[in-house]
Amino acid sequence: MEKLPFKISVLVFVRNADGKFLLIRRAKEPNKDCWSPIGGKLEMADGESPFECAIRETREEIGLELEASDLHLFSMTSERGYEGSAHWLMFLFECKKRLEKLPPDICEGGFAFFDYSEIRGGKIKIPETDKKLLWDVREKFCDGGIAVLRADCSRAGELSWTFEQTIKPMNDNEKILKIFRDTGALMEGHFILRSGLHSGHFFQCARVCEHMDRVSELVAMLAKKLAGVECDTVLAPAMGGLVLGQEVARQLGKRFIFAEKQDGNLVLRRNFKIGDGEKILIVEDVITRGGRVQECIDIVKANGGKPAAVAVLVDRSEGKAKFEVPCVSLLEFSFPTYAPDAVPAELASIPACHPGS
Repeated sequence: MEKLPFKISVLVFVRNADGKFLLIRRAKEPNKDCWSPIGGKLEMADGESPFECAIRETREEIGLELEASDLHLFSMTSERGYEGSAHWLMFLFECKKRLEKLPPDICEGGFAFFDYSEIRGGKIKIPETDKKLLWDVREKFCDGGIAVLRADCSRAGELSWTFEQTIKPMNDNEKILKIFRDTGALMEGHFILRSGLHSGHFFQCARVCEHMDRVSELVAMLAKKLAGVECDTVLAPAMGGLVLGQEVARQLGKRFIFAEKQDGNLVLRRNFKIGDGEKILIVEDVITRGGRVQECIDIVKANGGKPAAVAVLVDRSEGKAKFEVPCVSLLEFSFPTYAPDAVPAELASIPACHPGS
């Protein structure tokens, strides 16, 4: 095979708020007249990194400003002898930030949004390597993990590839726990709880609520589990359920109200009303015994409404919290606790602290 130039580029998979993909119809080679994700070659003379290139190309081509945290690198793909003109090393990125509107055409081509079914169903012309390989890789790794590929495009009409290395994406539970750890909600050490018991873990859900982007991620996962639940309104108990309840309501497109303490009991205030037969989804951050959720159920029934379901971020009840309606939790976990005179030696060797409420 003759010697060919080696080029390094990025592709950025961008979607709009409806989940449709932004593609550009290439006006120049390679891939002329084909629809593909935006991207371009690295400015290697400037020492540009793949992330810097993806950020620059996205800004220049569609006017979307990104930071490195807005991108997930899901593949590094080497293409040998692409179209007989060059060897390519491509860095493939999933863009987490959504594009609000269709950008104007540029000299490299014109833009359009497409459903995933249109792209994979053969309704538009896309490059053969994209059709046979890259979109499949994106589907498997866009939410986490990474695939390193070697594709041989040197024989006309034939494409072969090898996965040189893959890091599997995290499952939902692993993603959730990572968010809790990253935000400081889930701490590990030696803690003296309000009960006086000792534990190697402490969970403070309010720390997640400092980061609305992470709250949105968690609620999006919770909303998937609520797909079969019909409701008119979301009700949350203050304070813990406020942020989560409001975000659930926003993502479901429902009205939001909350209950708050008065004389030691949860009540509806602020002229909130529940109509006769109105279906209410009750949202809480964490349940241990489920007392606040039960109070909300009682409020709904007392006002003529109909409890539809309970949705919680974390269920720590170990199956003990029971309600008259279905309870959907994003994560179930509990940690062992110890009396002061029964703390294991390994835990006792760590200085104890009071984590606060």
